[in-house]
Amino acid sequence: MTVFIEIPVAHAGRPSNMMVTHSHRPERSVLWSTLAQVCQLLQLDIKVQDKAFDALFQHRALKPGQQAFAAGESFSALYVVNAGYLKTALFDSEGNERVVNFPMKGDLLGTDGIFSDRHACDVMALSDCDLIVIPFKQLLTLGHACQELEHLIYRVVSRQIVQENINLATLGSLRSDARVACFLAIESDRHAALKFSAEAFRLRMTRREIGSYLGLTLETVSRSLSALDGAGLISVDQRDIKILQPDNLRTYRQKNTAYAKKLHGFKNLKISHYPNNIFEINNSKTHTCKTPLRSALS
Repeated sequence: MTVFIEIPVAHAGRPSNMMVTHSHRPERSVLWSTLAQVCQLLQLDIKVQDKAFDALFQHRALKPGQQAFAAGESFSALYVVNAGYLKTALFDSEGNERVVNFPMKGDLLGTDGIFSDRHACDVMALSDCDLIVIPFKQLLTLGHACQELEHLIYRVVSRQIVQENINLATLGSLRSDARVACFLAIESDRHAALKFSAEAFRLRMTRREIGSYLGLTLETVSRSLSALDGAGLISVDQRDIKILQPDNLRTYRQKNTAYAKKLHGFKNLKISHYPNNIFEINNSKTHTCKTPLRSALS
């Protein structure tokens, strides 16, 4: 028996109530993904043996500027990024935005809503995006039927938390120009991990959004990019970035490690670039991150 998860659209492309249908095939105009495809996208090495839980999950398209969900909205589903680039942001009481990450292909969205059944942040598309919608109740049902899947989903959530914390600790320990260099190195490695070009890519976010994420002003980000361009490490053409000297870009960052240690009192801080500083799921084995989390976050 194949279970199709259909999500009727209420307004502005947002999902409304969810319903499960068993008797009809999905429309060909709507994209669907199997559980195996979702697991592959999340880098989960698992094979679901029980055909009774061969679920299909509906896709949802977003245009630049459209939200996947907003702070305060009811939580009902998780989202896996199949294509595109987004930003996750929090807002203070005065309406000031603070960008906390930039999800892209293979990232899991919506876990902020599990605690209170309401989302705590806004997630907005920065490019054309394709998300796979995973209704949370359906995920729990599948997890109860397959404990290995449930365990690996927890590991995906933990992996992202660890990755984001280490990136924040690493970026926060550097001065402004090294912070921008580190950010570009991380973006380059993220593209490489997805088999995209690591040497030439377009930044989907604005310089102001980069500054919000790095804790820098718009002017500081622009000056830092110009300085890196002038040093011959990168080439900047508006949002198009070319990494001309990838090794030197990372060396430029590592030269500032001593400064970070002195500033924050980190004695055993070892900065290693993405993706080697995160927990990776590969053949059901967990690899420890090279940066000690306790040392980095103390």
